[in-house]
Amino acid sequence: MHPPPRLIAIDVDGTLLPTNSQTISERNARALRAAQQSGITVVIATGRRPAYTVPLLANLGLRADTPLIASNGAVLSTLGGGVIDRCHLPARVARGLCGVLRPFGSVVFTFDRPGRGELVLEDLEAAHGRIAMWVETNRNAIEVVKPLELALVDGDDPVQGMAAGKINEMREAEKALKASEWSAECESVRTEYPARDISILDLLPTGVSKGWALERLAARLGVDRKRPWPSATTGTTWVCWSGQGRESSWLTPQRSCARWQKLADGSWRRRTMKTVWHSFLKQRWRNWLPQKPARRRQKPDWLQHKYDQQIQSPKSGARRESFAWRMFFALVLTAALVCLPSQSRAASS
Repeated sequence: MHPPPRLIAIDVDGTLLPTNSQTISERNARALRAAQQSGITVVIATGRRPAYTVPLLANLGLRADTPLIASNGAVLSTLGGGVIDRCHLPARVARGLCGVLRPFGSVVFTFDRPGRGELVLEDLEAAHGRIAMWVETNRNAIEVVKPLELALVDGDDPVQGMAAGKINEMREAEKALKASEWSAECESVRTEYPARDISILDLLPTGVSKGWALERLAARLGVDRKRPWPSATTGTTWVCWSGQGRESSWLTPQRSCARWQKLADGSWRRRTMKTVWHSFLKQRWRNWLPQKPARRRQKPDWLQHKYDQQIQSPKSGARRESFAWRMFFALVLTAALVCLPSQSRAASS
């Protein structure tokens, strides 16, 4: 039996927030408050930057010291604005990534500073054509610098980068990045949204991920490796770190089950709603429902082996045909024996 959790880490998009929504339900808010009141440390983890996440959580009634893992693990802070830890992508590496990724889509770098200039890109119109919703939401924080390398000055390092475009473009961008000299100096995570034909390639400092940030936070809080209780939708890296991924019972099935599928090339994409429901029913209830008894008793080993030999034998077809002919002749003989006495009686009379 698992011990009671001391730490719950939960994602925002697709977990606390439904798809294409910017409002957290009151039911989810009550669950988070109840967890904190019971002494459990609630951690919000997201790929969004802090300034884009805090307003969503402002009216939930969470404590100001609630930990926030933002920018895919590059920034670790609190809801009250206190900085716990952060990691930067060297400006030298960021400048090299511009040359590699520019031909494939819009490149954006995020800085850990409030206001305009927190997001820097070089072509606003091109970005609006690819990720219009993101541009409109973050317009007040975007600064246009052309060429983008001018914004990446040594000593003023970004916390993360992003390349956005169509799915095929980002697949090619990821291949180009892995083949470049900069692949060993940064981490890349590609996410696909097939319904809108949009893909995002996140660029992070080496070794940085949500799992990395969660491990550092747990060490600060004195939480054992086996004790965190991460949400199942927040990404595989830190669910695997704790080893105890869980479904969030207060969330709806569409939002609480694993909504990401690993592709053959190693990337991750959102799963369809049909697959989500199947995953929810399978993962949520398989340990609680009784097992169905077998309808047929299993054959003994010797009988099963003999049956398999008969089925796999090349003579099995001839045997079935011979058996059919024998049955036919037996039926004819039976009919003859039945009809013969009746005919003899009729002749004698």
